[in-house]
Amino acid sequence: MATDNGFEVGEIATTGFKLSRNFLGVSLYEIIQTAYTMASATNKKKYLAIFRGAKLCVIEKKVTDTTLVIEGGSNLIDASTSESIENMINQVVIYNSNDKIVRTLKNSSAIQLYGVMQDYLQQQEGVDSTTEAQKLLDDNGMEQKITIDNLGNIANVTGGTVVVREPYTGLYGLFYIDSDVHTWKNGIYLNKLVINFKNMMDEKEVGSLLNKTGVKTT
Repeated sequence: MATDNGFEVGEIATTGFKLSRNFLGVSLYEIIQTAYTMASATNKKKYLAIFRGAKLCVIEKKVTDTTLVIEGGSNLIDASTSESIENMINQVVIYNSNDKIVRTLKNSSAIQLYGVMQDYLQQQEGVDSTTEAQKLLDDNGMEQKITIDNLGNIANVTGGTVVVREPYTGLYGLFYIDSDVHTWKNGIYLNKLVINFKNMMDEKEVGSLLNKTGVKTT
């Protein structure tokens, strides 16, 4: 599929998940993310589509043997954090096929602090709507953006992990790399990394389902 769109293909994570879906009028990125989002719902792993050089790769986001320790007084230069509620969801209303409310899940403490930030779900056959709604609440709380500057290492790339130890800022533990910048300044190799406590992926669900005869359904 990627080669048909003119991309070289590199490492592609295997999942064992079979997808039967018709994709029309959607981007290659959305198709890839839909396939891996549905696989992730089954195997609980997280995936990232990324270019390495000219090659399109899909990797599993996990701890590897290239995970480095970055700590104050050694290779950590600076660290800063910021918080945002821009994408917060603290209440999810579930409707049935007749547009009747069947259940409402909420994060009461977040509502008390920030007001109601609501999303909606419609029940679908074969889908646990309560679990899906709880996942929306869990994945869309307060966003914390953590940026660190450190002595550079080529292993520090998006989709990878680092261990940070900085008692003054309270950063301590395993973090996932959301973005990376590699630069040389005055002859010193540096990284600027945006890191996250959570292992997140850009979840998508596009396309039409196919029934057992191969005919698409809505």
